[in-house]
Amino acid sequence: TMQDIGSRWYKFDFHTHTPASSDHKKPEETETDWLKSLMLAEVDCVALTDHVSGGWINRIKATYAELDKEDDWYRPLHIFPGSEITVSTGQGRVHILAIFSPSCDEATITAVLGQCGIVQGQGDAEATWANKSVDDVIDIVQHAGGIAIPAHIDGPKGLLHCIQNSNQEIESWLGKIEATECINLQFLENVNPQLKKACKHLALVQGSDAHESAGLGWRTTWVKMSKPTIEELKLALHDQIFCIDHSTENPNSLPNLYLSELTIKNMT
Repeated sequence: TMQDIGSRWYKFDFHTHTPASSDHKKPEETETDWLKSLMLAEVDCVALTDHVSGGWINRIKATYAELDKEDDWYRPLHIFPGSEITVSTGQGRVHILAIFSPSCDEATITAVLGQCGIVQGQGDAEATWANKSVDDVIDIVQHAGGIAIPAHIDGPKGLLHCIQNSNQEIESWLGKIEATECINLQFLENVNPQLKKACKHLALVQGSDAHESAGLGWRTTWVKMSKPTIEELKLALHDQIFCIDHSTENPNSLPNLYLSELTIKNMT
């Protein structure tokens, strides 16, 4: 297809934290520690998603711009600013990743959090949450040009945690989004058929959810894009069969068509 011209696979960590998150395990870590860990893990794209905060985005971007490209561990990294927003539902709290264009900065995130009713307590996932509904938070993120991805949907604070059956409200949420983060990629195989059907269109993505630099990039998703932009990311998530890959091997090294083995019989 035309879209394939010049496309390549990018290794994407969709869920990360810095010391701007109050539950970060190593608050003494620096911006360079964070960037270096991702580069050593050979991550190409990263969503910077601190709990209800954009506090480290400008710092990380400024440090990245100053890095010495001659360092043996240096490699290009595309930083997608974002936040992990805590939303209160009738049943409990859920976390939603909001991911924005690499051209955005801290101001974008602060404005989005403000629209969600978060104007203080940034960084604290437990004490701070949006005063808007899941529906509204998804709308706010999308209207601001971002992508809303429910975090660890099958784990604690996940949108479908302990939920077996579908209902109208859940189906309306799922209908608005293009992707969700899963801890277990087989999770949706075991839910009720109606819920499974409501999730059929979703791209499943994974991130490290690392709360210290050492864990960054340990779990990632390959995304096929012609360039690392928010528009290309949206296209890839809509076309998950061809543009999202969960293999541990780098899919760039394999041509689309190749012979894995050749057996010749009856040669005379």
